Amino acid sequence: ASAFSFELIFGCQVLLKGLFRTQLADGIMGMDNGDSSFWKQMFDANRIREKQFSLCFSRQDHASRDGTEAGAMTLGGVDTRLHRSPMLVVNNLRSDGFYAISIRKMYLREGGGRSATPDPGSKQIAHYLAITETELNRGGVILDSGTTDTYLHRAIGPAFRQVWKEIVGTPYNNDKVSLTLEQVASLPTVLIQLKSEKGMNAGVGGPDEGVTGLAGSLDPDYPHDVVLAIPASHYLEHDHESGQYTARVYVSEGGGSVLGANTMMGHDVLFDVKGGRIGIAESDCDYTGFVKDGGGSFTLVGGSSTKYRYGFNNVDGATCTGIKCQALVVIGLLGVALVVGVMSWKRF
Repeated sequence: ASAFSFELIFGCQVLLKGLFRTQLADGIMGMDNGDSSFWKQMFDANRIREKQFSLCFSRQDHASRDGTEAGAMTLGGVDTRLHRSPMLVVNNLRSDGFYAISIRKMYLREGGGRSATPDPGSKQIAHYLAITETELNRGGVILDSGTTDTYLHRAIGPAFRQVWKEIVGTPYNNDKVSLTLEQVASLPTVLIQLKSEKGMNAGVGGPDEGVTGLAGSLDPDYPHDVVLAIPASHYLEHDHESGQYTARVYVSEGGGSVLGANTMMGHDVLFDVKGGRIGIAESDCDYTGFVKDGGGSFTLVGGSSTKYRYGFNNVDGATCTGIKCQALVVIGLLGVALVVGVMSWKRF
């Protein structure tokens, strides 16, 4: 992949503490909106054409010191072949640094389910959390792939705990607990309704069309808001040694809220820096299957034999294969380290 190579300015660690000593990842790739971030340096080196990248995190049942497949990262745009639902958009509220979004409502869905859309024929019921929009966004809300877990402002805590106990019958906490797979699947799915400006997703479908990810009938007043689903299989961390689970959604933050990697999991999340928007589509984030099905060819932004429109650019063009067009790079994620494509990390 020499056509995508570029000189990268980065810092070397000389001391490791805390989780960096024990977890698989022992470094951080900065992807914020700043001049020194990985994607920005790649853009400045003319290796990608658009100020865009997307992250697609998958959930694996095991972890290995040799690396565990964790999804895909697309530099320069988004690849719709990873998607199980249309890509929907919300505003990015910050022009630099972290990526900030606004929450309109939250729900706990009885009966679980991994998609924003209830399973067909199921009795899954979304229970509204009686929290004002001001309280939901107190201190600000950021979407941060570098934070493993999700941390919600403590103003959300009372309503969250109350509805959880009404559904589950036991108090919500972050203690270790023994559960069967069936019990995990039956736990509530957290639904976060992200505020979308009027008309932003209007072209995707109306409230009665059942478009996965749209609020639709869940909130008829704001049917084109975007709903993020966080199933228990994503917000629970499994300890393979003890066999127990720990909830990694915290509802006691004193500052702002951070929607971390376990919220993003199961979605392809596009960070459209130039357009000031964040795109969200449900996905299995199956990089291995993606490569096998695609034969190693990557459809570039706006480039497709069927001339699709993906919602940000509306460009007609031929299909580009491999590195010929040098506009988009799709790579696999091993843990949180790159495994192909742009560069490799070595420990000296």
